[in-house]
Amino acid sequence: MNSHSRTKRNCLLILLIWTAVSGGICGIVDDELGKVMRAIDGVVFALTTIKWTYQDAKQHNFRLWRYFIPLYVICPGPLLVMPVYFVKSRGWSSGLVAVFVAIGFVMLLTAVNVGTFYVAFEIYSAG
Repeated sequence: MNSHSRTKRNCLLILLIWTAVSGGICGIVDDELGKVMRAIDGVVFALTTIKWTYQDAKQHNFRLWRYFIPLYVICPGPLLVMPVYFVKSRGWSSGLVAVFVAIGFVMLLTAVNVGTFYVAFEIYSAG
């Protein structure tokens, strides 16, 4: 496994672990602190996916366009910019596969976040 693959894997693991921890924290704190945690979630998600994308671009010998980060921040990055990146960096068929894999990963993150939220909520409420 080369360094780009290792860094990409670490970004995804960090995101998965953070999502689980954040869901658990949101399950035991009040709504005001929960809103702060959701904002931090967005920043962590953006930073790790941008880091992942840079490593992926290096691995695929693809040069990211000049305004990638501003577009990612201004546009809904995961919804618009990432699918365009996947198709441009891999071609239509492999790019669409990458889009569906990314959608699956985001669904996994959502399930982990909601699951840890409810587990922590039930444990905290019972005690």
